[in-house]
Formats: sequence, C-alpha cells, structure tokens
Amino acid sequence: MSSTDGNRNNNNNNNEVYSYLQQQLQLQPPLFRTVPFHDNNNSIMIDTETTRLQQETEQECAPFFVELSSLPLGQREHLVQVGLLPANDALVTSTISVSDGDGDDMASKVQLLRDKHRQYLQQVWKKPLKAPFVSLDSSRPWILYWCLHGFDLLQETTTNGRDTPKIMNIVSNREGCNMVATLKDCWQSYYTTDPPSLLLEGNEDNREYKDPFYFARHEDDVPAADTDDPNSRQKQKQPSYQYYCGGFGGGPGQLAHAATTYAAVLALCILATDDPNDASKIEQDTSSDDDDDDDDASGEWTTIHYSTLARELLQYVRIPLYRWMVSLQQSLTGGYRMHHDGEVDVRATYTIITCAKLLGLLLPESSSSRPVLNRPQVIDFVVSCQTYEGGMGGEPFSEAHGGYTFCGVAALKIMGALGPGKFGGAHKQLDTAALLGWLARRQMAHEGGFSGRSNKLVDGCYSFWQGAALAIASSCGQWEEESVTYDKDGDPWLQRYNLSCHDNKDYELPFPLFFDVGMLERYILLCAQEISGGLRDKPSKPRDFYHTCYNLSGLSVAQHCSNRKEDTSYGDDQQTRLLPTHPCYNIRIDRVAAILDAIWTTP
Repeated sequence: MSSTDGNRNNNNNNNEVYSYLQQQLQLQPPLFRTVPFHDNNNSIMIDTETTRLQQETEQECAPFFVELSSLPLGQREHLVQVGLLPANDALVTSTISVSDGDGDDMASKVQLLRDKHRQYLQQVWKKPLKAPFVSLDSSRPWILYWCLHGFDLLQETTTNGRDTPKIMNIVSNREGCNMVATLKDCWQSYYTTDPPSLLLEGNEDNREYKDPFYFARHEDDVPAADTDDPNSRQKQKQPSYQYYCGGFGGGPGQLAHAATTYAAVLALCILATDDPNDASKIEQDTSSDDDDDDDDASGEWTTIHYSTLARELLQYVRIPLYRWMVSLQQSLTGGYRMHHDGEVDVRATYTIITCAKLLGLLLPESSSSRPVLNRPQVIDFVVSCQTYEGGMGGEPFSEAHGGYTFCGVAALKIMGALGPGKFGGAHKQLDTAALLGWLARRQMAHEGGFSGRSNKLVDGCYSFWQGAALAIASSCGQWEEESVTYDKDGDPWLQRYNLSCHDNKDYELPFPLFFDVGMLERYILLCAQEISGGLRDKPSKPRDFYHTCYNLSGLSVAQHCSNRKEDTSYGDDQQTRLLPTHPCYNIRIDRVAAILDAIWTTP
C-alpha cells in the first residue's frame, strides 16, 4: 500500500472518530446527573479501593451540585454574601421557591470570585510569604509564573467585551523590577569548549561544527586557550571559544532545570510584554516593604520600567540558553534530559521546545540551516511515548498521564508535527483517533472535571492539562469546509486573534472541542473555588497557587477554545469570562503574539 493510501485511510479513520465522539457528547448524562457512581441502580461488579475512593469523591462533590433554585432564601442569601451569587438580583432574592422543576434557573448566575482570587495571588509580590513556603524554595520561578499568569487571566476585558484587549500593566514598576531581579538570581551559567556532537555536519573526512545560534558570539564568551592535546579531534574544526551556557534553576545557586527554565521564561514573557508607556498603574509601595528596601532591584524601579528589564534579560540569556538546551538532547533517541545527568522524558521536550519557540530559536524545516532542537528524532521520541490506551506517558512504555499527554501534544503542535501526514525521522505517526478517545474519556461523568489517568480521581488542575490537550488535539481533525481564513498547518488560536484584531470582529474556531464545556465550568465554579480566594483540587483539598493557576487556565480554555454559540456554558457568561490563554504555551494569547513578533539580535 502506498503512503498516499495510508494517509487517506488515516484521514478517514480520524473523520469516523470525530463523528463517534460527537455522538457520545450528545449521549452524555445531563448537566445535573442524579444517579451517583455507586448505588443500587448503578451497581459495580467488584468493590475495590479505587471504586470506594471514587464513590467518596462523588459524595463529596454532590452537595455542590444541588439545584440552586430550590434552596431556601437564607441559603441563597449566604451564597450572595460569599459572592457566588449576585446581589440585587430579583430571582436570587425572591422569598418564594423559584424552581420550576425544569432545570436550574440560577445556574447562569453563578459568579467567579475574581477579586478574592486576585488578592490571593498577588500576595506573592505584595508581602513576604509565610514560613511553610520554605518547602517551595526550589520553585521560585514556578510560584511567580503561577501567580502572574492566574492574575493576568483575571484582568477585566475592555468595555465592549472584546477578547483582544489592550495589554495593560498588572503590577507596579517596583514589584515588576523585583520579580525580574528574583528570576535573574535563578540564572545558572557555566562555560564549555566542547559543543555537542549532534552539531557536527559534513562527511566523515571533513566534519565541521555548524549552527546559527550555538556559535553566535555572546558578550560573555571568552577565547579558548590553544591546546596541544594529542587526543583532540584531527578531522574536525576545533571551537576557538569557551562558550557561555546556562539555564534557570529553582532558586539562587540551584541546578539549571528544564521545568524551572520554562516557568522563568514564561514569567519573563508576561512581564516583557507589558507596556512601558502605560500610566494606568500608579506606584504604591506596600507597608510590608517600608523596612525592606534592600530587596528592591537596586533602585532600578525608579528609573527603568520592568518590561524593559525583562526583555533585556531574555535577550541576554537567549544564546546561552540555546546552548544549554542543545546539551540536554540525546543524540540517538532525540529525547531531552530535565537537567544534566537527569531523567529523560517528554516534559523536557515540551518545556525546551516552548522556550525555543517563544525566543525565536526553533528553526523551521524549510530553513537553510539544519534544525537541531526540533530535528526528526525529537518528533519520533515524543510519538513513541504514546501508549496502547491512546494517551502519552513520560517515556516509551509507561502509563498514559494527563500532564505528559499535554506536554507531548503541545510539543508536536509547536513543532508542526501534529496531525495526519505528519512524520518524524523514522516515519512514526501519532494515532490521533486513539488520543482523542483517551482524552475525552478522562472527563468524569458526575463531577464534570477531568482525571489525570484511567481509574483516578477528578482533580482541578487537569482542567487545563486535559482540557488544553483536547483543544490542541481537536485542531488536527475535521475542519469546517468554509474555514478558508485559517491555515490548517498553522496556529489556529493565534490566527483567530490576529483576524479579530485586524477585522475588529469575533471569529469562531473551525473545529469542535471534544468535551462538555458546561460540565467543566460547573466543576471549577462550584467545587474548585475556595470562598476566601484561590482554587483547589477538589472540595476536601486546600487551595494553592498551582491549582489556582491551572483551574483558571482550564476555565479560559473552555471559554475561548469552544464554540460559544453551540456549547452549553455554566455560570454568568460575562462575569466569569477570563482573558484567553494560548492552549500550547499557557500565557495570554496577546502576549504570545507580542513575544513572537519580538526582534531578537544575534551577533
């Protein structure tokens, strides 16, 4: 069978699975399912620890799914008091039962506790964290990213309700400068005179080091001393410099790591794309800073805007960061290590590919120079992580997991290798039908949120990991015929943003989103919100910055990656509406557009 026939059959299979999934969505239980997982009418064959935990979780969530319209006035007033229902609403404050037995009339009035969530997140840069946070000392870039991004999504839209607002500053200049200084302190550098062998090009008799980024001069490169080492390569041109390399660690003096580098770069991209000319943010020093002036970025906040400092730091680390990322790649398998001598898994591939793309370091296949970070072996490694279930594990032959699946799918999308007809060096191709099926099955029928693995419990953070993976995977399937304004091999979310900015009108994405949007929004708004601010895994768990960030990110994906004309939403559609995040990068889409348009200087 020819490759053309194989691609045609694969396309047909994808179209069939899309039709099947659409039918399954229509057959899903109603929004308020009354039958629990484990009762006399829905018995299970074998009672195990897993089924008992699932039953307990459903019972834990069940009180949050009560029909709000049927509640007594006193309980409705309590929900108004904590902010979950709007004040001064005639339906909410009615002294008689407002339920007509045909759905919940108040479901469309549930609120997002925006101000409380903002107050919870901004404590990271408003006042010192308390003693227990010492356990997260190696996660400083992560804490900044989680809180900055969550706070960023909570900004109000412009008065006309558009999804493409002008970028506004989210912190004061003093706070922003201190954040840049904190991330700068996490930078860890070193020198090398031995570039990785995968940069060698040419035949065996005349191999030569070539790469447009690795061998670009950096201000901190130093000439290498001449050597008479008889063991040095005779048939290869020797590097003449000590090359400055580095990555971001979790804190000052800590090992450079792919995960904390990803968090640091995303946080810097958020700060770098704020407007230095925006005067809407009035400088106000918090009382907690009055006796701690030594922590202010050497007084820079009084003269230089933090967005300028963030862009300068990104420009400074760009080339040494590329060199460090290349050194993490395994030449034979194409996999990346999380750090030197660390584990090889798909998280490293995603974090490195994301940073490289945002900083203009990812060469396309059409480039005159040979791509390194995204060479075919890298694509093959990611595809080989797909399991028999359809999801993806951290490495080949491991269990499918929501976080790893997101990393693999997003990395392939960024590299332009997701979808029918996309191959790596060994002609491996992702089974997108199996992938979509596994992802769709992770949405819990009763709770509405996602679980991370088969037979696991719902968790609010998977609102993003699974929800965004589904949004990305959905883009590689059947598109509407009339969607001629989109390039199917490109970035549909960024294309929609650019079209909306250019034409001053809203566009729908040309493909469906294969999960129940209303069910997910219901779980986030009712089960994941902590009434004092912040979001959580499930009602029995405490709030934290991580779950706040990814619950909000998942809510943004549900709102902006679905078809709002056809999908049933939950809550007050205007009040709960967040700014759009990009499902691949997970920073605001206008910031992705701005950073990808940045002009980087390469000596």
